[in-house]
Amino acid sequence: MRHNQYREEILAVLKLGHLMSVAEVYRQVGQADYSTVYRNLKQLEAAGAVRSVVVKHNLKLYETLECNRDHFACLGCGSVQAVNIKSLLPRTVGKVSDVLVRGYCRDCSDNS
Repeated sequence: MRHNQYREEILAVLKLGHLMSVAEVYRQVGQADYSTVYRNLKQLEAAGAVRSVVVKHNLKLYETLECNRDHFACLGCGSVQAVNIKSLLPRTVGKVSDVLVRGYCRDCSDNS
C-alpha cells in the first residue's frame, strides 16, 4: 500500500487516541473530507495497519495495532474504556490478540 498524506495523518491521530470513530478521526485530520478519511481507514484496515472494533449497533471504532488494548463497551451509554483483561486469563488459553467485553458501566447499572 502506498503512503499518502491522509493515511499518515490518520495513523498519527489514531496513535494519540484510543478507539476512535470515523467522525472523530475526520474532525482531527486536516483538509480531508469525510469520504477520504473513511476510504483511507478501510484501506489501512485491509492492509493490517489498523483494526476496528464493533462496539454497539454497528458503531465501528478504529485503533492502531500498536495500541493492543482490551476494551469494555457499555451497552447503555456507549462509552468505551481501556481495560486489561488478558492478565486475568489463564496461560492455558494461548495467545489472545484482543478482548472486547460488553456490559453496563457503573453509571448505567446504577440507574437501572
